[in-house]
Amino acid sequence: MGIVTSVNVETGYAQLERATDFGYLDPKLRAANVVPKLIIRTLRGKSTDVNMKQLAVALMIWLDEKNRDYLWYYKAEVTFNVPLSGTPVPVLTANSKDKNRRHSHNPFGQVIPGAQRRRPDIIIVKDKNIRWPGRAATYPTGEAYTDNLSRVVEVKFEGDDFRRGQKEDYEKIAGGMDRFTVLKVTSYDDTKGTGIPVEKPLPVYADKPQPKGYFFEEWIRSGGRAVDSVVVAAQEAYRNVSRQVVKYSSDAEQYLRNHAPWLFEGGRLVRDAATNTWKWMNEQGRTIKVWTQRQLDAALEALKKATDWTIEEIKKIDWMQVIAVGTVVVLVIAIGVAVTFFTVGAGTAPYAASVQAFLTSTGGKPIQNWSSNINERKNDEYKLLDIYARHRETYGGQPMNNSKSCYNRLKEILK
Repeated sequence: MGIVTSVNVETGYAQLERATDFGYLDPKLRAANVVPKLIIRTLRGKSTDVNMKQLAVALMIWLDEKNRDYLWYYKAEVTFNVPLSGTPVPVLTANSKDKNRRHSHNPFGQVIPGAQRRRPDIIIVKDKNIRWPGRAATYPTGEAYTDNLSRVVEVKFEGDDFRRGQKEDYEKIAGGMDRFTVLKVTSYDDTKGTGIPVEKPLPVYADKPQPKGYFFEEWIRSGGRAVDSVVVAAQEAYRNVSRQVVKYSSDAEQYLRNHAPWLFEGGRLVRDAATNTWKWMNEQGRTIKVWTQRQLDAALEALKKATDWTIEEIKKIDWMQVIAVGTVVVLVIAIGVAVTFFTVGAGTAPYAASVQAFLTSTGGKPIQNWSSNINERKNDEYKLLDIYARHRETYGGQPMNNSKSCYNRLKEILK
């Protein structure tokens, strides 16, 4: 029989303002409901519960936003700052000074000191030609905005509930219960939690026809207790790492094999200081892919600009995955359960490599953030010495970023 799904407005909450709102959201929620919840086991040794149903909804709406250059009625996972008093404001991208700029994709965005950060599932605006997704307010940088908020929408799949203070803060964002909607997704499931494929592609809302529509990758649809990440943890970067790439759709796998073959082989990412390049070398020592430092620096800068993530936040990335949506390849980037998306279409693969190279070069933890605890700090220092020793085995006396300058000092500390 499969999964029989119903979507309804929870009793006591506001109805959606327009009939077209329900018509837009309903098929997305039904499609996402066949996705099982998934436990992500990161390569840093931690396990994090990630609600793949919520991720699927956010991804589909985000792609529609991007296809419409963010001039769209529906906005996914907008970060709001909710102060103790005054009007909550959405966090806007810091990479533009245009008043009609898009909202930020940074889940850690903070523009009001001390304010609580909240990310409602969906914001519906009144005028799609105005990107501002909030009520009337003056933004901390001085721009005054009129009220453009139609509804704050929270989606609750079975088993979901509000966290402490969440409901009250969402009501503040909405400006009252008359603009706060909760959509309850319920179902009868005889698949024993394994989910079922989406048989028909969902429509893509874009200015140009997108005949393939939206599908979900196999690693999203099938579920499981562990998902391999396309990012190899920095502390493993100088050791041979066995790779077990998760199941991808044929489109995604073909793209990755053409543009990122290093994902499918065991090996390691190393920097060649003599040529200022990064190489992915397989377990047999053969170079699979080469990037110049300039290429990866440019890719990382573009990723920072698109996601609004800072360098410090990128250092904390736990996992990253790939989704092919028709002809578009998307990176899912996450720190724990805080997820954002990034795509530049057919040229997305080098951005995964840029993050990998960055995490490798920083050793997973910046020196200035080492623990003040002497025992913990010694563990970090031993790791750095180990990285430097392995570097010397490969490249002799050539310097590796800041490691060589720290080497003698660390030897004295560790005596």
